[in-house]
Amino acid sequence: VNARPPAVVFRFDETVSERPQGASTLAGLFLISPYDGEPRVDWDRSTIEVRPRRRWRPNTVYTVSMLPGLVDLRSNVRKDGATAVFSTGPTIPDTRITGIAFDWVAEKPLPKAFVQAITADSTIYVTYTDSVGRFTFRHVPAGPLTVLAYGDANANRIREPREAYDSTRVVAAEGTGADSVTAPSVELLAFVHDTIGPRIQSVTVRDSVTLRVEFDKPLQVGVQLTRSDFTLKRSDSSNVPIAFAETAREAELTAR
Repeated sequence: VNARPPAVVFRFDETVSERPQGASTLAGLFLISPYDGEPRVDWDRSTIEVRPRRRWRPNTVYTVSMLPGLVDLRSNVRKDGATAVFSTGPTIPDTRITGIAFDWVAEKPLPKAFVQAITADSTIYVTYTDSVGRFTFRHVPAGPLTVLAYGDANANRIREPREAYDSTRVVAAEGTGADSVTAPSVELLAFVHDTIGPRIQSVTVRDSVTLRVEFDKPLQVGVQLTRSDFTLKRSDSSNVPIAFAETAREAELTAR
């Protein structure tokens, strides 16, 4: 606590390469949270110094992370990362937020997604999901935050219009640290957002009284379909009464 280092220094027991695996530059292997842009990274054989794009903010807890992918001169790749935590103020809050991010369309976890926890004053804390889509924020300020995750396809740490994302609101409280069962846990269902509603892609006759309607994009999670959402007409344009409408998942459960 009460630290104001010129840089966070990572020292190694041998010379490391300036060309990492999985990133175009060494800066891509380091992450400073709160985030103010790509960190400044200086390499000197077996030493790497990391500092923020601007400056360390007062009364702020910082997490400086080295991601897996560092390479030595013999092309051996480091499989794990390392983390340094310090505060420029007098305290480090005992808070934690956990969660998991899913690719809603592909119906699978979203690995290596870039995750942000944004405070009311727009301070942005950042991390990545692991190989099964899970993530954890520690030592964030107590209070309401917006948690946002998106598939960072080009690894530029900027959300592009066609990248899948989802967000939700949580409240972090003191005393919800690593050993607490009351820490907020969130589930994010990422998909590509746009301003065009779902369109009918196909209609299939399932049996003599059932039609299956498929759309060109996933429907909203938890959507409740009713018969008033659909109109069915005969060839003479007269209406055919609809008994009920349900999602495919509801139909499968009913069939069981």
